[in-house]
Amino acid sequence: NEKNLEKHFLKLYENDKLFFQQLEGSFSGIFCDKRKNIWYAFNNQSHTKRLYYFQHENHLILSTDLFTLANAMRELKYETSLDEQ
Repeated sequence: NEKNLEKHFLKLYENDKLFFQQLEGSFSGIFCDKRKNIWYAFNNQSHTKRLYYFQHENHLILSTDLFTLANAMRELKYETSLDEQ
């Protein structure tokens, strides 16, 4: 259940701000503390799950998928292209 998972992560976060460093398995994620306006982006310890980002001026886009990242960039009117070198 998504609500239970959310509560579980909030409890972990309250006990340890860097709780995700203790997680095991294949994962990547983004966690936001809205009260403090702090964002955490993380992946598994072996770095087999990718996490991509784009930052420009007031825009920050995070994604686990390049296709989704590129689509979000285009929606914000940023040009995207493939570097074929």
